[in-house]
Amino acid sequence: MFQGNQQHWYNLHSHTLHAEQLPMKLCSTFPLLPSIFVIVTLLPLALADLNSDKQALLAFAAAVPHGRKLNWNPAAPICSSWVGITCTSDGTRVLELRLPAVGLSGPIPPNSLGKLDAL
Repeated sequence: MFQGNQQHWYNLHSHTLHAEQLPMKLCSTFPLLPSIFVIVTLLPLALADLNSDKQALLAFAAAVPHGRKLNWNPAAPICSSWVGITCTSDGTRVLELRLPAVGLSGPIPPNSLGKLDAL
Protein backbone atom coordinates (compact mmCIF):
# COMPACT_ATOMS: atom_id res chain seq x y z
CA MET A 1 0.00 0.00 0.00
CA PHE A 2 2.88 2.38 0.74
CA GLN A 3 4.33 1.74 -2.70
CA GLY A 4 0.97 2.58 -4.30
CA ASN A 5 0.81 5.88 -2.38
CA GLN A 6 4.42 6.60 -3.26
CA GLN A 7 3.63 5.99 -6.95
CA HIS A 8 0.55 8.23 -6.67
CA TRP A 9 2.65 10.99 -5.00
CA TYR A 10 5.28 10.66 -7.74
CA ASN A 11 2.64 11.03 -10.48
CA LEU A 12 1.20 14.15 -8.80
CA HIS A 13 4.67 15.59 -8.30
CA SER A 14 5.69 14.99 -11.91
CA HIS A 15 2.48 16.66 -13.14
CA THR A 16 3.16 19.62 -10.88
CA LEU A 17 6.62 20.06 -12.35
CA HIS A 18 5.16 19.81 -15.82
CA ALA A 19 2.55 22.47 -15.02
CA GLU A 20 5.26 24.78 -13.67
CA GLN A 21 7.31 24.33 -16.83
CA LEU A 22 4.37 24.95 -19.16
CA PRO A 23 4.64 28.78 -19.19
CA MET A 24 8.34 28.53 -20.00
CA LYS A 25 7.61 26.16 -22.86
CA LEU A 26 4.95 28.50 -24.20
CA CYS A 27 7.32 31.45 -23.99
CA SER A 28 10.03 29.59 -25.84
CA THR A 29 7.56 28.25 -28.40
CA PHE A 30 5.95 31.58 -29.24
CA PRO A 31 8.65 34.28 -29.01
CA LEU A 32 7.38 35.96 -32.19
CA LEU A 33 3.72 36.10 -31.15
CA PRO A 34 3.82 39.78 -30.10
CA SER A 35 5.55 40.73 -33.36
CA ILE A 36 3.00 38.86 -35.42
CA PHE A 37 0.20 40.57 -33.50
CA VAL A 38 1.68 44.02 -34.22
CA ILE A 39 2.11 43.24 -37.92
CA VAL A 40 -1.43 41.89 -38.27
CA THR A 41 -2.79 44.91 -36.42
CA LEU A 42 -0.85 47.58 -38.32
CA LEU A 43 -0.96 46.10 -41.82
CA PRO A 44 -4.56 47.20 -42.51
CA LEU A 45 -3.66 50.72 -41.36
CA ALA A 46 -0.74 50.86 -43.80
CA LEU A 47 -2.92 49.61 -46.63
CA ALA A 48 -5.61 52.13 -45.71
CA ASP A 49 -3.02 54.94 -45.96
CA LEU A 50 -1.99 53.83 -49.44
CA ASN A 51 -5.64 53.63 -50.42
CA SER A 52 -6.25 57.18 -49.15
CA ASP A 53 -3.18 58.30 -51.13
CA LYS A 54 -4.68 56.66 -54.22
CA GLN A 55 -8.00 58.44 -53.69
CA ALA A 56 -6.23 61.79 -53.24
CA LEU A 57 -4.24 61.30 -56.46
CA LEU A 58 -7.34 60.31 -58.40
CA ALA A 59 -9.15 63.40 -57.08
CA PHE A 60 -6.19 65.54 -58.15
CA ALA A 61 -6.09 64.03 -61.65
CA ALA A 62 -9.84 64.49 -62.08
CA ALA A 63 -9.86 68.12 -60.92
CA VAL A 64 -6.71 69.54 -62.55
CA PRO A 65 -6.68 70.04 -66.32
CA HIS A 66 -3.73 68.39 -68.02
CA GLY A 67 -2.65 68.05 -71.64
CA ARG A 68 -1.44 64.44 -71.50
CA LYS A 69 -3.43 61.52 -70.15
CA LEU A 70 -1.92 60.03 -66.98
CA ASN A 71 -3.14 56.45 -67.52
CA TRP A 72 -3.52 55.87 -63.79
CA ASN A 73 -5.56 52.70 -63.50
CA PRO A 74 -7.38 52.58 -60.12
CA ALA A 75 -7.18 48.78 -60.18
CA ALA A 76 -3.40 48.72 -60.72
CA PRO A 77 -0.87 48.94 -57.87
CA ILE A 78 0.15 52.57 -57.35
CA CYS A 79 3.75 51.97 -56.34
CA SER A 80 4.70 49.75 -59.25
CA SER A 81 2.60 50.87 -62.20
CA TRP A 82 1.47 54.47 -61.86
CA VAL A 83 3.59 56.89 -63.92
CA GLY A 84 5.25 59.64 -61.90
CA ILE A 85 4.63 58.04 -58.50
CA THR A 86 7.39 56.99 -56.09
CA CYS A 87 6.44 55.23 -52.87
CA THR A 88 8.22 54.71 -49.58
CA SER A 89 10.59 51.74 -49.45
CA ASP A 90 7.97 49.66 -47.63
CA GLY A 91 5.34 50.56 -50.23
CA THR A 92 2.86 52.01 -47.76
CA ARG A 93 2.79 55.70 -48.76
CA VAL A 94 3.28 57.94 -51.78
CA LEU A 95 6.57 59.75 -51.27
CA GLU A 96 7.06 61.64 -54.53
CA LEU A 97 4.96 62.92 -57.40
CA ARG A 98 6.80 63.85 -60.63
CA LEU A 99 4.72 64.74 -63.62
CA PRO A 100 6.90 66.74 -66.04
CA ALA A 101 5.50 67.38 -69.51
CA VAL A 102 1.99 66.38 -68.48
CA GLY A 103 0.78 69.94 -68.97
CA LEU A 104 -0.82 70.53 -65.58
CA SER A 105 -2.52 73.90 -65.21
CA GLY A 106 -4.53 75.63 -62.52
CA PRO A 107 -4.62 75.59 -58.73
CA ILE A 108 -4.21 72.47 -56.62
CA PRO A 109 -7.70 71.53 -55.50
CA PRO A 110 -8.51 70.91 -51.83
CA ASN A 111 -8.80 67.29 -50.68
CA SER A 112 -6.22 66.09 -53.16
CA LEU A 113 -2.44 66.49 -52.82
CA GLY A 114 -2.82 68.02 -49.35
CA LYS A 115 -3.88 64.58 -48.13
CA LEU A 116 -0.55 63.00 -49.14
CA ASP A 117 1.12 63.15 -45.71
CA ALA A 118 4.38 61.53 -46.83
CA LEU A 119 4.82 63.70 -49.93
